[in-house]
Amino acid sequence: MSRSKRAKGRSVSGHRAAGVTAAASSRSASTAGRWLPWLIVLAGLIAYGNSFSGPFIFDDQSTIVSEAPKAKGLAAIIHAPAESPLSGRPLVTATFYVNRMVFGPGVTSFHVTNLLVHLANGLLFFAIVRRTLGLPGLRERWAASADAIAAAAAIIWIVHPLNTEVVDYLTQRTESMMAACMLITIYASLRAAAAPNPAGWQAAAVFACALGFMCKETMVVTPIVVMLFDRVFLFESWRESFRSRRRLYAGLAATWLVFAAALWSWPRTPGAGFSSTDRSSWTYFLNQPEMLTRYLRLTIWPTGLVLNYGWSWPQPFTDVLPYFLFITTLFVITAIALVRAPRLGFLGAWCFLILGPTSSFVAISSEVGAERRMYLPLMALVLLAIFAAVRIWRRFGPASITPRTAAAIALAIVVVPLTVLTIIRNREYSSALGMAQTVVDRWPTGFAHHMLGFHLAAAGRHDEAIVHLRQAVAGFPPARYDLARELVETGKYEEAIDQLQAFLRDEPTLLPRLSRELTAKAHGLRAQQLADARNFSEAIPHYRAFLEVMPQDGNGWSGLGVALIASGQPADAAAAFQRAVEADPTNAGFHQNAARALLDRGSIPEASAHAERAVALDGANPGAHDVLARTLIARGRYADARREFERALQLDPTFAPAIAGLRALAGR
Repeated sequence: MSRSKRAKGRSVSGHRAAGVTAAASSRSASTAGRWLPWLIVLAGLIAYGNSFSGPFIFDDQSTIVSEAPKAKGLAAIIHAPAESPLSGRPLVTATFYVNRMVFGPGVTSFHVTNLLVHLANGLLFFAIVRRTLGLPGLRERWAASADAIAAAAAIIWIVHPLNTEVVDYLTQRTESMMAACMLITIYASLRAAAAPNPAGWQAAAVFACALGFMCKETMVVTPIVVMLFDRVFLFESWRESFRSRRRLYAGLAATWLVFAAALWSWPRTPGAGFSSTDRSSWTYFLNQPEMLTRYLRLTIWPTGLVLNYGWSWPQPFTDVLPYFLFITTLFVITAIALVRAPRLGFLGAWCFLILGPTSSFVAISSEVGAERRMYLPLMALVLLAIFAAVRIWRRFGPASITPRTAAAIALAIVVVPLTVLTIIRNREYSSALGMAQTVVDRWPTGFAHHMLGFHLAAAGRHDEAIVHLRQAVAGFPPARYDLARELVETGKYEEAIDQLQAFLRDEPTLLPRLSRELTAKAHGLRAQQLADARNFSEAIPHYRAFLEVMPQDGNGWSGLGVALIASGQPADAAAAFQRAVEADPTNAGFHQNAARALLDRGSIPEASAHAERAVALDGANPGAHDVLARTLIARGRYADARREFERALQLDPTFAPAIAGLRALAGR
């Protein structure tokens, strides 16, 4: 970057701190933009207001439902299994643990927390942009519109559908918390540049950067991003920036030791634990230009979103050449812009730096692409679009329309459809089966067919599941295992054996895990036999051994609950019934069992909630109305309880518990 071009329109470095301080003071004194953060929050609440009831899906079942309940103390939080998305990410794991311990196992608090982190990131984005536009060399041109530009960028980013995966897919809190740490690092660094005594803000930046490594590995680029930001916006040369901020840079660089320690302490499996996921770095790299091009398309036209793109796929270089040339051209333009127009170049560099760890040669075997990777890069692209729009308006806009009016109209034209698309996308997260169907429809890989087949099988639609699992095995060999299970379910034993043999040939390293699963299933069958024989005390350890390996089996938890009730352990039984509900929140029988167990323990509000849910899910079940009536009696609502007993008898006139309940109410 030539000094003459960088000096043009900028304060010299000797007056930098005073200029930043003056700009900050001016903004603090202004009241015009105080309502803008509230507008940003409101936009986010509107866009995600229908997202709070979405169920735990896909990885959520292991990271939240299975692992979080086992977290009993710091050691359990830190040491997630190597194949878990939470391995090496203890800060995120801790937030899931707090969600569960404070608010219970229900999904709502997890969704609320994810949205709060997203809103916080939007506000940090707003604060960073507004403060940056007030820096010397920029405030002369943008000071009057800094608040408006920052707010518009934050609102568009907050409601953009490309971010729904990070908000709605609960496990992806790893991405949003990492982003929060990166944004806090940048904000604190920017504040340190204006502070008379910068030590406090510099310490905050280093601390936030270190925390980021406990959320996700992409945080590794943050020290580089901060140094590049300083060079572009604050200093005339690299020498000057290092002389002025050497302590901050040393502290940020030291956080790479945290990263190294995390890699050493929490090794993670590169894929899903399957031998057949192995893909070379070159194969992965060849897939990335197409994925990056798709991300850019989704930034501009965010329809057809895909939750999982599956594995990287071998393809000749000639097939990816157009994408490669396109992305290479963008990279060259960014490099040139860093020299000729460094502030705009920084926005392009921001995208390439943040996407670099996941979208280059570092092969992530189980996911060739992921829309969540655009969470932070999207900020730069939104700003580029806004600056382009402002420049076009200033040059060609009609004088009859004021800039403020034009900006309001343009913002509405952009934000309203983006919000509608986000609301629609939120609905697609309301069902794991429905979401799997969208993946097959939009990106039909072998993994997508396996995902859909798995959830069809879970829904009892075995013939449909087999169709999709057959389609899956060519592109996703591990699907053979689930295909074999479905073939056994439908009595096709010879083909099932063939599929299992092929599976073991492809995945020899999984024999120990399969052995555990088969042993667990044997415990499950033995537990059921003992329960059928009413030998409940002996059934309990077999149920527990089964559930240790199969924690998502609602029937197993329900069977354990029945056995515990029969063995005189009501407290443990209530907990087991609640785990059954977590495994399948749509099962009315599980809610009914939980309601009875909680009612017996005197937990009336919780029992009432489960009883009401049981009736809502299966209003034709007299037992559900009976347990609801008993919770109403416990709350002193005798007339309502009588109506529920009567409803149970309308469904089954011989239902003895309801008859006894009405007799007990006769004197009330």
